[in-house]
Amino acid sequence: MGDSNYKRKQVNSGLNLGIAQSSTINGTAAVQWNDLSIDDQLWKSSVSTGG
Repeated sequence: MGDSNYKRKQVNSGLNLGIAQSSTINGTAAVQWNDLSIDDQLWKSSVSTGG
Protein backbone atom coordinates (compact mmCIF):
# COMPACT_ATOMS: atom_id res chain seq x y z
CA MET A 1 0.00 0.00 0.00
CA GLY A 2 1.23 3.44 -0.84
CA ASP A 3 0.92 6.67 1.10
CA SER A 4 -1.60 8.13 -1.34
CA ASN A 5 -5.02 9.39 -0.34
CA TYR A 6 -7.97 8.45 -2.51
CA LYS A 7 -11.67 9.24 -2.90
CA ARG A 8 -14.52 6.74 -2.63
CA LYS A 9 -17.22 7.45 -5.21
CA GLN A 10 -20.48 5.58 -4.68
CA VAL A 11 -21.57 3.66 -7.80
CA ASN A 12 -25.33 4.24 -7.53
CA SER A 13 -25.37 7.91 -6.50
CA GLY A 14 -22.12 9.11 -8.09
CA LEU A 15 -21.38 10.98 -4.83
CA ASN A 16 -18.22 10.84 -2.73
CA LEU A 17 -18.11 9.24 0.70
CA GLY A 18 -17.12 11.63 3.49
CA ILE A 19 -17.18 11.98 7.25
CA ALA A 20 -19.23 14.86 8.67
CA GLN A 21 -16.94 17.82 9.47
CA SER A 22 -13.83 15.60 9.20
CA SER A 23 -14.56 14.32 12.71
CA THR A 24 -12.44 11.58 14.28
CA ILE A 25 -15.01 10.81 17.02
CA ASN A 26 -16.50 7.29 17.04
CA GLY A 27 -20.08 7.27 15.77
CA THR A 28 -19.71 10.31 13.49
CA ALA A 29 -22.01 10.16 10.46
CA ALA A 30 -20.73 9.03 7.10
CA VAL A 31 -22.22 11.26 4.39
CA GLN A 32 -22.41 11.39 0.60
CA TRP A 33 -21.64 14.68 -1.15
CA ASN A 34 -20.67 16.04 -4.54
CA ASP A 35 -16.90 16.12 -5.09
CA LEU A 36 -15.88 19.17 -3.06
CA SER A 37 -12.12 18.41 -2.91
CA ILE A 38 -12.10 18.64 0.89
CA ASP A 39 -10.26 16.55 3.49
CA ASP A 40 -13.30 14.68 4.80
CA GLN A 41 -13.63 13.03 1.38
CA LEU A 42 -10.05 11.70 1.35
CA TRP A 43 -9.29 8.16 2.48
CA LYS A 44 -6.12 6.21 3.20
CA SER A 45 -5.70 2.45 3.54
CA SER A 46 -3.78 1.09 6.48
CA VAL A 47 -2.88 -2.28 7.91
CA SER A 48 -3.79 -3.05 11.49
CA THR A 49 -1.67 -5.47 13.48
CA GLY A 50 -2.78 -7.23 16.61
CA GLY A 51 -5.97 -6.85 18.61
